[in-house]
Amino acid sequence: MKISACVIVKNEEKNIARCINSYIDIVDEIIVVDTGSTDKTVDIANEMGAKVFYFEWVNDFAKAKNFALSKAKGDWIIFLDADEYFDAKKSKNIPNLIKKYGKDRTKILGCTLVNIDEKTGEVIGTCSQSRIFKRDKNLYYISDIHERLHSDEKNVEAVFLSKEELIIYHTGYSQDRIIEKSERNLPMLLKSLERKPVDPTLFFFLSDTYFSLKDYEQSIYYGELFLKNRVNMTGLNSKVYQNIIAGKIMLKHNCTDIDALIEKALAEFPGHPMFYIFRAEVFFTMKKYEKSLENYKKA
Repeated sequence: MKISACVIVKNEEKNIARCINSYIDIVDEIIVVDTGSTDKTVDIANEMGAKVFYFEWVNDFAKAKNFALSKAKGDWIIFLDADEYFDAKKSKNIPNLIKKYGKDRTKILGCTLVNIDEKTGEVIGTCSQSRIFKRDKNLYYISDIHERLHSDEKNVEAVFLSKEELIIYHTGYSQDRIIEKSERNLPMLLKSLERKPVDPTLFFFLSDTYFSLKDYEQSIYYGELFLKNRVNMTGLNSKVYQNIIAGKIMLKHNCTDIDALIEKALAEFPGHPMFYIFRAEVFFTMKKYEKSLENYKKA
């Protein structure tokens, strides 16, 4: 069994070595696709033994990633972003995890991705992501922005690994980068809305982007649109509720209405601590301090 590691880059000289080093000892080849770097990214990749290819940027992340896949020769693919990296100790077990779980119809291995602020080390949030998968013509990326793995084949199975087995760290949502990324992404997301039929996931990502830009009215608008047209987004299904609720709190909407939305979110995600925190904040605003304390304790 051979493993190919892929990454698309542009001006990632600060991140690329950390990314590659997190899996360099367990892969058979490293595919780096550069989309127009003007810094030392390509030099660093070459020095680390990567096969570097060039792809003209066409405002489409899926096309760039699929180009990288076309260059890979391994039986299995690892596809991280340049600002992501595996937990160093746990990544050494990836070949064994593939052998253990990658059987029969299982072609995708997912794991926990931890978003951390690079400057403070603070954990911003966690989600599940599919970054290891079998090289297969039926598995490829779709969507020009916030691209995701897609299968033409039905009933493909995914195994989600425990945190004890594998973790990915991501620094791309650090406070000093999130505004820059959101401003970059917003025009692409709005452009994608022009395509018919509209992909409902766009509403989710627009809600998230506007929230990062502190445009809470727009964040709520697109969040509610997503809930009306929702599709399953593995690892992210609770986030749209968080955007809407936090936006309504920031805009000082009616507390009773906010609490009703929190109740709806808790019905779907009864074990999610953020919704108890939101409820505690709402009760505190309403001067219901005993209930506020009760929900903080639950969180």
